[in-house]
Amino acid sequence: MKHIVSVSLGSSKRDKSVEIELGGEKVLVERIGTDGSISLMKQKYGELDDKVDAFGIGGVNHALYVNGRAYPIPEVKNIGEGIKTKIFDGEGVKEVLEEKIAGFIENNSDITLKGKKGYMPSAVDRYSMASSLEKAGVGMWYGDFASALHLPIYLPSLKYIDFIAPKIIPVILNGIKIFNWKIWNGIPFEELYPTGKKQDKTKVKKIKQLENAEIIAGDCLYIKDNLPESLEGRIIITNTTTEEDFNLFKNRGASYLITTTPSIQGRSFGTNVMEAVLYSFISDKYKYNSNLITDAYPELIKTEAEQLGIKPEIKKLN
Repeated sequence: MKHIVSVSLGSSKRDKSVEIELGGEKVLVERIGTDGSISLMKQKYGELDDKVDAFGIGGVNHALYVNGRAYPIPEVKNIGEGIKTKIFDGEGVKEVLEEKIAGFIENNSDITLKGKKGYMPSAVDRYSMASSLEKAGVGMWYGDFASALHLPIYLPSLKYIDFIAPKIIPVILNGIKIFNWKIWNGIPFEELYPTGKKQDKTKVKKIKQLENAEIIAGDCLYIKDNLPESLEGRIIITNTTTEEDFNLFKNRGASYLITTTPSIQGRSFGTNVMEAVLYSFISDKYKYNSNLITDAYPELIKTEAEQLGIKPEIKKLN
């Protein structure tokens, strides 16, 4: 049996352990929340190192991936130091499944995306998904400044994200340094994204672009961080949902819940988990050819996902 463990910076209330079968093989998938503690994350990786097939890292990415560039997150830059087992943040799966999410929706439902209004709390967290929706003709607005920096600035296109990201993300994450003198340390990740117990809270703040949106897409915790009281007729496109999230969206009137990975026993596990699962199968097939895994990784992820039936899921709620 394969064993996959996702260690998350998020709330331990969202922990889950399930046994599934993929490709005729049993896989034990676990999620361990550390309630915002990076030191506990490192401890868990150390305790389980070499005892599992692959790790996921949840509640935080190795980096923010925007328009082909990676911006490492300092707090977890050395999270895998001394750990032999590979740790995945899900970017490989995002580039395969979320990049194609618009096409999947239109080919597998009666939903027409073109011309709809959309809102995403953070494009830098779900760039591939944002790109897919824009290309499909969704009029997107992005709340990166509002979600992460609490500034009432909303951007109407990824072209603004592409222009701003190289100039502002390194400063926000790493601070400002003049010669060898650091005059500002930047903003801690826990202030940019809901971690730990913050993940258990939902607030309501009136945002014109959000109120007008027919599609609300992106990271589930960012979505819940500012969720309208009424979701009547709206489409939610997200991931890492629990049964409680499903009921929340349904009870507020959402028409569809679309997750970029399949639901397993009431939960759509994060892309970090799915990438760890896929890698465990790929590494078995190509364990004597590690160079091929490196050189053809995106294509191998895509092929393995198709063979194992790992794909987005569309649920009609109301």
